Amino acid sequence: MTVFNHGLTLATLFLLLNTLFLSGTWAKAFPAAGSTTKLSNSGLSWPGKLQSNRLAKRASAYYNTCYTKGNTLKCATEWTDATAEERFERSVVATYTTRAQLEEDGWTIDADPYTELEKNMVKYVGQDMLDELGITTSNNVVVNWVHTEAVDDTHPATNANFQCWYNTADGAIFVDLAWSPSYKKSEMENEWDDDDELPDIKQLSDVMWIEWAARASDPGSIKYIFQMNVVNLNTRAIIEEAIAIDAAEDAEADTVYYWEFDMTSETGQALLGTPNGNPQAWFLINHKTALGADQTADPVTGLKTLSKVRIWTNQEQCYIPELDVEDSDGDVEMDVDEAGMAPCYHMFFYVTDV
Repeated sequence: MTVFNHGLTLATLFLLLNTLFLSGTWAKAFPAAGSTTKLSNSGLSWPGKLQSNRLAKRASAYYNTCYTKGNTLKCATEWTDATAEERFERSVVATYTTRAQLEEDGWTIDADPYTELEKNMVKYVGQDMLDELGITTSNNVVVNWVHTEAVDDTHPATNANFQCWYNTADGAIFVDLAWSPSYKKSEMENEWDDDDELPDIKQLSDVMWIEWAARASDPGSIKYIFQMNVVNLNTRAIIEEAIAIDAAEDAEADTVYYWEFDMTSETGQALLGTPNGNPQAWFLINHKTALGADQTADPVTGLKTLSKVRIWTNQEQCYIPELDVEDSDGDVEMDVDEAGMAPCYHMFFYVTDV
């Protein structure tokens, strides 16, 4: 793992629970690069020592599963399609590749997407990081695919949505909102019949690829895939455990503001194996030829893989729906000053040639 002292400008994460609402209070900036000022204890301990015992307990039982999955996914990005088919015992070449297929499967583009990330991109990511990566935020284009149409009597609309910002000029995708059909199904207890089925296109990696490939003159120009605002408890648990494992012997761990994990490391692969990590791998695994691989060459050329993942956190805490509690009437407690709050996490994966 590599650790960095980084002068990020911080933001309060927008609040999520089915529909979204934004807090207007922004955190102060972190100390500038080179500062020896440590993170304060008001709202943030360094992630290896975070307050949430629920997350820590979940992580210790789940870490090896994620590592095993992430290790396989990392290897699969470097296999040919033929090798991957042999190892997975099925073809890994994508069958859903066009917007027309999305529309046929009940997906529509939201004409009025949520645009707070555009307004506050610098506050979320930090101008220093954007400059380092060569990302110009004015090149970002938001597209929100929402599953709003029933295909037939057994394939109802789920109201799932995958909203991403696509920056083809700078080779970046920002995953903004990712409420999958399977997650939304869990909210439809009284509306989901036993014979109902999820849509055929139900993975973030498929939707993300379809829109990226439709916009990019060269899909192989992808460099970075960001996962903003991680609220999934399993992913958050592995983030905390990964930082705790790799930072344990680092005397300066509590003075730094983002962490990088090499994808050849156990911790990097555990992060890749999380729910918020594996879509980035499948984005590459399912589309090798379209990304520029020549699988007829010996050796194969043009394969793309993931080299490392960067994690960073905001000083302000964010609302995490699954950490909230229900009151006696069964309604979700919405006092976000007390319930469901935890440190914000963001992550991004570096795409590189094998």
